[in-house]
Amino acid sequence: MPKLLNIFIIIELVTFLASFFLLRLDKNKFWKLSILYLFIVCSVEITGRVLSRIYHLHNTWLYTIFILIEAAYIIYGMYYFLKDYTKVKLLALSSYGIFCSIYILEIYFNGIMGKNTLPIMFLSIVAILYSLWYYYLLLKKDEFVVIRKHAPFWWIAGALLFYFGGVVITLFDPIFPNKIYAGHTLRYFIFILLNLLLYGFWTYAFICRNRQRRYIS
Repeated sequence: MPKLLNIFIIIELVTFLASFFLLRLDKNKFWKLSILYLFIVCSVEITGRVLSRIYHLHNTWLYTIFILIEAAYIIYGMYYFLKDYTKVKLLALSSYGIFCSIYILEIYFNGIMGKNTLPIMFLSIVAILYSLWYYYLLLKKDEFVVIRKHAPFWWIAGALLFYFGGVVITLFDPIFPNKIYAGHTLRYFIFILLNLLLYGFWTYAFICRNRQRRYIS
């Protein structure tokens, strides 16, 4: 029986379970949506693993489709946290529209089994810019915010570190081909770190949101 779980799936499953137990009673649409998104993430990863390890089938098409969901969630999250500071709805819709256009062109030229580097790079740049914009507006805000208890700060931080790291890896991809340990490249271990940062910060954001909800109620 092939090994179905890997370090990435384990990290994602832990985060999904944390989101379910911490946010299931939350009535806010974005935080409830986070549970669904993480469930989809885990489902895609496990399905992809089954297709590859058990049935020995290509699974690239599955991740290609998932990119649309990932972009929608990330851009919506950025919109949700920025809308309290500035009017950003039209810009967020435009960002997703441009992403979809790039996505369609990429599939047209490279097929659904292609790497889809351009849409992912565009999403990463959008996430980075929106994250930096959020922190700039947060610093300008007159109201005092306790950072260690502020859920949006940590959700944004996770996304910023993950997508910035992804851009750096993509730009310097040629230096990562050699395997350094247990048959894995440096790229593999960097992505483990990036996933730990992303989902670790998101889990902490869920904890902050849970505490905030209980305090308000």
